[in-house]
Amino acid sequence: MILGLIQAFLSLAGSLSRLAEARQLISAGEAKAMARSLGKQNDIIGKAIAARRAVKHDLDSVRDDPDIRRD
Repeated sequence: MILGLIQAFLSLAGSLSRLAEARQLISAGEAKAMARSLGKQNDIIGKAIAARRAVKHDLDSVRDDPDIRRD
């Protein structure tokens, strides 16, 4: 009887350990995916900023652009 209780306890402890490990792996995967996504967004924003800076800032080059933002 005592051996059965010890075996049940060890089985429960093993299950809880595997659950904790699975949760940690899921959290790590989510963090990696978020970092990858933020990196891609940062690259896109950097390209947009570079494109905006590359435009000539005289009146003829952007006169008819309806989406221009005046700083």
